[in-house]
Amino acid sequence: MMYLTFVLSFALLAQGPSAIVDDRKQETELRQQEIRQQMEGRRQEVELRRQETRQQAEEIRVQKAEEVRQHREELRQQATDRLDERRAQAVERLSQRVNFINDKLTDGYFHRLDSFVNVLDKMVLRADRMTEERGLDVSSARLKIDAAYAAVNTARERVLEQKTKIYVVSLENVEAVGQAMSSAIRELRADHNRLRDETIMPLRERLKSVLEELKNAIVAAENNSL
Repeated sequence: MMYLTFVLSFALLAQGPSAIVDDRKQETELRQQEIRQQMEGRRQEVELRRQETRQQAEEIRVQKAEEVRQHREELRQQATDRLDERRAQAVERLSQRVNFINDKLTDGYFHRLDSFVNVLDKMVLRADRMTEERGLDVSSARLKIDAAYAAVNTARERVLEQKTKIYVVSLENVEAVGQAMSSAIRELRADHNRLRDETIMPLRERLKSVLEELKNAIVAAENNSL
């Protein structure tokens, strides 16, 4: 009888840790599934933002072209002599040039933001791999990554706002072409310096910080798992 009791007790003890392991395994699988769902949802959101940005940018190009055309027609209608006609043509060329530069610069910012998203996607994959394959807790870094995604979306809105700006060159006489162009370029440069210094560059530094946070979180999780 004592022997049977001992055997049953031993069997129960043996079953206990196994049940705990199964519970932990199930919990890990559920967490991994939740992470994958969150990542897929985030990817869909980012792709939707990209498509919306491209569509808005195209709409802005069409709108700009129409506004420039209207401005050109107004100048031509106001032209009363050949001098006014020359002035109108000069204004048209300068306005087109400045707005072309603005379009190119903002397109470059959009490409930069897309590259930032690609970097964040790689961070997510790395964080998930650490969680799924090694069971490491890097949730603190994941929060920073999510915040960085939101910051990229905010930056997109600011770049799009800059892209909507239309630069109209004012020219009183054809002899002042150089001065008018310099004034428009100064305004353009000031706008883009502000956008770069207040939005793009800080976001770049933020991504560096997030990457460092992920590395530190992995090291800390590895130490805690020892």
